[in-house]
Amino acid sequence: MPNRSGFAVHGAVHGAVHGAGLLAGLVAAALCLLAPVDAAAQSVAGTGGALSRPGAGAGLEAGDSVARDLLSQQNLIRASLGLAALKWSAELSEKAGTIVESAIEEGCTPTSVRDADGGPGGAFLWAAAKPLYAGSPRPQSLSARYVVDTWRQGARELRGRSGSCGYSDACSAFLAISDAANRKVGCAVAICPSQAQIWMCQLGE
Repeated sequence: MPNRSGFAVHGAVHGAVHGAGLLAGLVAAALCLLAPVDAAAQSVAGTGGALSRPGAGAGLEAGDSVARDLLSQQNLIRASLGLAALKWSAELSEKAGTIVESAIEEGCTPTSVRDADGGPGGAFLWAAAKPLYAGSPRPQSLSARYVVDTWRQGARELRGRSGSCGYSDACSAFLAISDAANRKVGCAVAICPSQAQIWMCQLGE
């Protein structure tokens, strides 16, 4: 049985965690990389069209500004840990898009995202719609920096010598990003009909 909902966690961060001392150093390096991001200050009004299609979950293309931002922010984390930079993968982007589409079809909830992914190697953030006192709900304005910073802060939840995450999605995302064996990443972003949104990245060798 996986040790968190959806994404199984298999041991410590490959090539980075080999004991309590190094684990503490890894966490410290990741947490010191960026100052905490204020969601309101860092949010963006638009995301280069990536969130403009309610119900769509097509993977991002390498030239998309959101794709570039997601890649660069994840590589900042890896640079702080002395790991090789990730490269963009159209194949993994397509995989992420398929997962997002499936999650939307199943109701666009955090659980539907975990169920659609079905295994380790991914990082996702689900954000509820912004409620309004009058009128219809709207999607929150989130930036790639805010999303990846949320994953970075998952390092706080690593457990002792084992380097496991329990049931923390952000922690499992951090493990995937900081896994030395991963060399490629591809992502998808979509707004659901409910105006919730899914940010999904798949990582692999």
